[in-house]
Amino acid sequence: DGVWSLAASDIIELELSRSNNQEKLEKVRALYSLADPRSRFVVTDQTKARATVFQRHGVKLFASLHLAIAEQNDQDVLLTTDDGFLAAAIRFGPDILIANPVTWLMEVLKNG
Repeated sequence: DGVWSLAASDIIELELSRSNNQEKLEKVRALYSLADPRSRFVVTDQTKARATVFQRHGVKLFASLHLAIAEQNDQDVLLTTDDGFLAAAIRFGPDILIANPVTWLMEVLKNG
């Protein structure tokens, strides 16, 4: 329907709390502040089980949790700048689009 929203999650907040790069953290927190508080996703046992499947395909722990939580909450796309994550996702084809944010936005704007 053309409306975009940024979702929040337990796993994003955990990752932010572990960051030591203050400059990057400030930029990410500014973007994350735009997240819709009504769409805050929580890691469940089902999320952890699905993340384990992704890890067997070479996806790292945090990336696998991001992917599982996005997939379980019927998100249209999971945006990441992690090239290793993108490559691993291409190998096994999850049930959600995973894309680099710049590439994804260029494609969306091009296709209207």
